[in-house]
Amino acid sequence: MPDLFLRPRGLPRALRLASTLIVLTLAAGCDGGTESEPEPNPIPEIVSVTPDHFIRGAAETVVTVRGTGFVEESGVRLNGAARPTEFVSATQLRARISAADLAEPRLSAVTVHTPAPGGGTSGPAELWVFYPEPRVASVTPAGVPAGAPVTVTVRGESFLPQTRAELGSRELTVTYVSPTEIRVALTAEDVALPGERIFVVRNPEPGGGAVAAFLTVGIPTPVIAELSPASVGVSEAAALTVRGSGFYPRSRVRVGGVEVPTTPFSHTELRAAVPAGMLASSGIAEVRVENSTAPGGGIPSNGVPLEVRAPVPVVSGLLEASTTAGRGGFIVVVNGSGFAANAEVRFDGAPRATRFRTPTQVEATLTAEDVAVGGIHHVTVSNPAPGGGLSAPLRFTVLNVVPQITDFRPFTVVMGSAGQSVTLIGSGFTPGSEVVVRPYPPLTGATGVRPTTYVSPTELRVALTTADLAGQGTLGLSVRNPLPGGGVSGEAGFAILAPAPVLASLSPASTLDGQTSFTLAVNGTGFAPSTVVEVGGRARPTRFVSATRLEATLGPEDVGLQGTLQITVMTPEPGGGLSDALPFEVRSPVPVVTSLSPAQTQAGQDYFVVVVNGTGFRPWSRVRLNGEDVSTVYRTATEIEAHLWDVHMASPRTVQITVVSPAPGGGVSNAAPFQIVAPVP
Repeated sequence: MPDLFLRPRGLPRALRLASTLIVLTLAAGCDGGTESEPEPNPIPEIVSVTPDHFIRGAAETVVTVRGTGFVEESGVRLNGAARPTEFVSATQLRARISAADLAEPRLSAVTVHTPAPGGGTSGPAELWVFYPEPRVASVTPAGVPAGAPVTVTVRGESFLPQTRAELGSRELTVTYVSPTEIRVALTAEDVALPGERIFVVRNPEPGGGAVAAFLTVGIPTPVIAELSPASVGVSEAAALTVRGSGFYPRSRVRVGGVEVPTTPFSHTELRAAVPAGMLASSGIAEVRVENSTAPGGGIPSNGVPLEVRAPVPVVSGLLEASTTAGRGGFIVVVNGSGFAANAEVRFDGAPRATRFRTPTQVEATLTAEDVAVGGIHHVTVSNPAPGGGLSAPLRFTVLNVVPQITDFRPFTVVMGSAGQSVTLIGSGFTPGSEVVVRPYPPLTGATGVRPTTYVSPTELRVALTTADLAGQGTLGLSVRNPLPGGGVSGEAGFAILAPAPVLASLSPASTLDGQTSFTLAVNGTGFAPSTVVEVGGRARPTRFVSATRLEATLGPEDVGLQGTLQITVMTPEPGGGLSDALPFEVRSPVPVVTSLSPAQTQAGQDYFVVVVNGTGFRPWSRVRLNGEDVSTVYRTATEIEAHLWDVHMASPRTVQITVVSPAPGGGVSNAAPFQIVAPVP
């Protein structure tokens, strides 16, 4: 058990009281007071013990003791011996009771003891350990013949070596075997007369109790020594003579478990009539005799075999001699004669679940596999031994149906894929079904049968080749079933889609403006011969290089002016789609200043024009004077004017003239010095 049942940790109450007393004494000394005695523990009282009784042999357990006056030092005692105790509250304790305390039936006293100061021991409370009450589950044998001593085996629960049995006022001899079994001996006098015997199985006090057990005493069991005749024909009427011993006027003969009309001749002979049609199955029927005079008349005799012989069956035809493939379980009805109730219909020699209708008709359920494929089969009927045999065969035809395609998975595939398995869904499929593939233009490929796998009457799998999936277009799929029956399904279109194009990069990623034509290489994945390059959503002349590269021709409207173009690629249906866009920059060149005309002017002027000569000038280029924009007029790509005002020429100095073009591209040119000189006096 856990430490839960040890005393709580900490100082004992007496020590804590002593500590408190010391503190109070010191305080009293300081205050000039007097010492006080510690408060005495109360005398404990028990109100209840839960649980207050156990069955002998119970496992170690915990009891709850409720009452008053409990303190932390209080302890539970069993017959004066302390038991591990847990203090719960002033009104509740928990104590551990060991398996040894519960090993034998007895009355024990439970008390609570509280130590000094004060305290004491409570009055006792009762704790009982009882013998268990016995339970009887069965008596074997349940019936015995009258007049012979017998020992019966009683099985049940809670039996003890002290368990006793009584029949009326007489005690019976009991042999203890185990807690679940005893043996009770009854004398010939105890079972002298037929009838029901009730004897009592009793466990001693304390506890214990009694339970009734039942035993039937009957007439002797009949015994069969001879049966005549020893065999009969299937469904034939027969007269049987049964010889033996222990027969009575109310004895009855049972054949195969069924009671038949019986005429008693003597204690050693009975006559029984077997009605026509009763023994419809070939085999062995067991014959027994029951003495029906109660009590005990239901104990049967030994069983003797009666051979029921069947003829060789004769078949005349089938109610339906054909069916269509894929119908699932099919019931075939066989007409003929001499069928036993346990006759067996065989399909191509294999037995099938058979139902007997009459001696001239039987039926069998064919499996789905039997009728899954078209073909010619043979049906026979077999009567089992004794006698019996196998009939001649009858022909049964399974016709293949015209297959149908209703769906397939996947519905499409991306062009250029490796060989692909496609699942066809439909009806009328057989293991002999073949899938025929026909390419529609612009696909170029061979029409013909592809490798086909049969899965079920509603599912096939076809292996399309890499060549079948090389281009963008549609394949026609059909299913062909062989004879007998069979035919070709309608054609279903299987789309081979171009992949969705994906842009990866542009080569180059930019170009200079002012061109009339430019070839742009577009790199990515999923390109098809039908894929086109678009600029701002407008198609441009495109050359397919490979599935990862295209070349597009851009015109002056694209590369004539500076700017950023949005490049996409588009693959038309089936499949395909529009890619994400990549930016393509048309960049201005970095301007270059080669000379100024003139290269100087006089200070003090109100207005002056400087012509800047160079290359890479654009209408959006600006002239800067010492890094500050000045009024600019664009002439050509090699000439640009800078307009200077009085603020620029107020005093003599040398300034730096540059030209700047904005992004994309562009930049700041080299600097050219421009002199503002003093005027001639």
